[in-house]
Amino acid sequence: TIIYGLIPALSLISLRGKPAEILFFSLPIENVWYLLLQILFIISTLVSYPANLFPALQIIERLEPIRKRIFNDRGMEVNIFLRYGLRTLLVLAMVSLALVAGSFYLFLSLIGSCMYTYTGFVLPVMLYENCFKGRKTLAKSIFNYVLLISTASLGILGFFMSLHRLLS
Repeated sequence: TIIYGLIPALSLISLRGKPAEILFFSLPIENVWYLLLQILFIISTLVSYPANLFPALQIIERLEPIRKRIFNDRGMEVNIFLRYGLRTLLVLAMVSLALVAGSFYLFLSLIGSCMYTYTGFVLPVMLYENCFKGRKTLAKSIFNYVLLISTASLGILGFFMSLHRLLS
């Protein structure tokens, strides 16, 4: 949590509060390492988006009405066209949202602040508190709840800031 908050904070301070939408565009272009950094960013982005989409697709495919049409009782795939058609429609829906949104980066910021904040910070703290109930110290519980409240607050703040910038 500290690292996730520290990197953007240091970026804002060093760039005097005016970073580009993609942080790399704020770096000096004439630097030799700039091209390598951009190439590595492109590779990581192209690899990570499908990896992030895969769990969502699995959850959707396991919903009762969809699962019955894709898989038989033994879990074998029986309707490959529906399965990959559904996946294609979801990817097309994401691309369409990106095209409709004025700034895709603001759209990602909006989604990230309302979803990833909770799945990455709030949910783990809640699960930890639930799993280790009665086996942790009071200080650790207080720290966990402070972490929970602060990350949820930052997520809500980020959501409204992104929404405001997206609508203006």
